[in-house]
Amino acid sequence: MVGAIAAALAGGSDNNDNSSNNGRTITCNSDSNQYTTCPVSLDRDDWIVLDRQLSQAGCWEGDTWGYDSQKIWVDNGCRGVFEIRR
Repeated sequence: MVGAIAAALAGGSDNNDNSSNNGRTITCNSDSNQYTTCPVSLDRDDWIVLDRQLSQAGCWEGDTWGYDSQKIWVDNGCRGVFEIRR
């Protein structure tokens, strides 16, 4: 299941919150262990880090979460606050 998120540039949704737009953070949740994508718009020099894990399920980059220039994805129950860095 692909869900919408709250991204600094993309608005909000029920399962994901990005009220910290000025801090360039995005909350992205894999509810019910489902694959979920959260839209972002990264510049060429930007990257994403897991700032704070919110789930008991593990969050491991490349396994239960990852990103590209247009989205963060989470899976298998990973829930977290992700930070855009430059």
